[in-house]
Amino acid sequence: MEVPDVKVPHWLAYEARLFEPLAVEEVIEEEQVERELEQPVVQPARCRWKCQVDASWKSTTKGVGVGFVLLDDDRVIMVGLRNYTRAASPLQVEAEGLSWAMKELLHRDFKDVRFESDCQQLV
Repeated sequence: MEVPDVKVPHWLAYEARLFEPLAVEEVIEEEQVERELEQPVVQPARCRWKCQVDASWKSTTKGVGVGFVLLDDDRVIMVGLRNYTRAASPLQVEAEGLSWAMKELLHRDFKDVRFESDCQQLV
């Protein structure tokens, strides 16, 4: 099919050139997103044991609590609960709980463990 030779008004050609860089950037962004989507998603290592750790902290009380549950699939293998004296912050209590759970499980020779916490600052 033959394209007819059409005269484009000067002002229209000028406006078209203004939008060219924007169109190029959009194409680059789409290509970048496609490349990122093609990259493999890294899954966490599959461990036999899963340990969920949590802490309880309240600014008005003197004590804090930590606990963990060790699971094999969905079966509870071990539960640990502990009280501490007042801590400086909720983050400190979460870190103490995770550290304590790691030490307890290592002491009992659980070495293939994935630890989980609901504390985004800690993880």
